[in-house]
Amino acid sequence: MTTVFALAGLVIGLIQAAQAKRPAEYALIALTVGAAYSTGPAVGNGQLTVHVLAALTIGLLLLFKKHQTLYLDLAGSSLIIFALIKPTLAAPFVWLIVFIPQRIWPIALVVVGYAAIALLACIPQTGNVLTLYADWLHRGVGGTTWSSAGGGGVGLVDIGYGNLHNYLGALGLSHLNMAASLGLLCLLGGWIYCHRHQQFDPWLAVGIAAIVARLWTYHLVYDDMLILLPMAAVYRLQKYPHLEPSDRA
Repeated sequence: MTTVFALAGLVIGLIQAAQAKRPAEYALIALTVGAAYSTGPAVGNGQLTVHVLAALTIGLLLLFKKHQTLYLDLAGSSLIIFALIKPTLAAPFVWLIVFIPQRIWPIALVVVGYAAIALLACIPQTGNVLTLYADWLHRGVGGTTWSSAGGGGVGLVDIGYGNLHNYLGALGLSHLNMAASLGLLCLLGGWIYCHRHQQFDPWLAVGIAAIVARLWTYHLVYDDMLILLPMAAVYRLQKYPHLEPSDRA
């Protein structure tokens, strides 16, 4: 049931992000979400991808509004915090909150809120927040190294499914997975930082962050729903006929 509401929220968010104005455009975006080959596996396997993307899309819409209030910052930051329940998908988008709004409240609320929830979650567990995160990271890195190197059967790279970890696994370099992922994440942050004062549509940066999120670490097919965000950015771009071809590129 929650997935149905999340899908509806994602469609509404993408309609706003794409600046769709007509019913035919609404229908096109809704059908695109439903027709995406990754939507079925995400829903059928009970993945959080739909919920995370809906929270990311609506949260970024709220934080990118020109006329801000504390209420909008609180609402948008809360949605981003929720999206971070799946950091392998949502973490690259945090750079957008750091640099694009050009004010301190959004990232401060995200950091404080996420830290508070993390500390609260540690209460019934053995160990402190640092040891628990270290254990989680160790297990995650070990799992992606095993999987990207072909663990459990045929490697996904053999069937044409690509991400940074699978590429490294195909080269026998799975031990570099974490370093390569952090490097790509830092490159994204540097690119957004360098463009933070330029007059460009922030949803272009969202589209690029989504592509990085798709590639920077090990994913399966359900997380290919990320490609819906670059599609919305491209659709939004064609709404600006005054742009030069070089700017569109």
